[in-house]
Amino acid sequence: MYLKLKMKKGQLSAEIMFLAAIMMVIFISLLAINYIKRTELISERESFENEMSCTQISNIIDQAMIIGPGIKINSTIPRVSRMINNTLMVSAPIHNPNTVKVAYYSCHIDEAFLNPALTGFYHEEFIRGDGKCGYYPDSKLDELISKSYSFTTIYLEDPHLNSAYLSKFENIVKNGTALIVSEHAINSAGTAFGKEFAFRGRNLGNEKAIITAKNDPVYEFETGDEIIFNEYPYFNTEEIVVARFEDLKPAITYWRYGDGIISHFPDFNADMENKDFTRIITTHIININELIFDSENFYFCSNTANITSTEFSYDYQLWNVNGTIDLINY
Repeated sequence: MYLKLKMKKGQLSAEIMFLAAIMMVIFISLLAINYIKRTELISERESFENEMSCTQISNIIDQAMIIGPGIKINSTIPRVSRMINNTLMVSAPIHNPNTVKVAYYSCHIDEAFLNPALTGFYHEEFIRGDGKCGYYPDSKLDELISKSYSFTTIYLEDPHLNSAYLSKFENIVKNGTALIVSEHAINSAGTAFGKEFAFRGRNLGNEKAIITAKNDPVYEFETGDEIIFNEYPYFNTEEIVVARFEDLKPAITYWRYGDGIISHFPDFNADMENKDFTRIITTHIININELIFDSENFYFCSNTANITSTEFSYDYQLWNVNGTIDLINY
């Protein structure tokens, strides 16, 4: 009798375990189905937002071309845009405030002007300190380059890059980094980052630059603001010129280079009336990072019927910052 009862208990335990296993399989199956459905919904939503962004951009390009030069159109579009060979592409912003990491290089220890202004961001300093700008090898630049994959933004203060270092930084930017460089980007006049660089030295009379860009989406200077620099080298570009010297040469500029962004200042040490210049050019790191295009996860726009130009040139610029697209017809 005792043996028979024990077998029934064993049978009952086996049945309970079997039922529990079935319930577990059902539960896991439901979770899997839910995950697949959720992934599909997210994908459908992203596809919808991509198509909507494509249509909006197509429409405002068409509008800008109809109205003609001098127009600037603002529209809220939650995508980063690029036009290559007349093909429009969009991607989600690759960086956000929580992922922005900054590297800061300075040749001079007494001219590391951005140090105090970068305290609000995760950043690492590479200060050469001996003032021998342009003398190589440079162990601090070598260290920065070896760690460059971990930074979204790199500030180079008066680096005087030679051809070997220039080539390395050009590749870094092409792969999706924002590079903000001051003073003498290279060690002589020549081509760097796709543009001609004018190697002009110190102007003892102080060189005044005036903000000429209207509603610049990156640095958000106010049109007409005056900035006094002690240096006045420049990149010869007309893509996005934020400020010009009194001789009308570009003073503050930025442009796309590969998947990344280049921005140049004559100096990180400058005077503005009632404004903190270094604070302005560092607090807007977020803005310049939002221009980085995600070349690994982008979407080709199929609906571009309203783009009537046969060639999309730098006369028309697409800049997405904080979810707002600025299209400028120069």
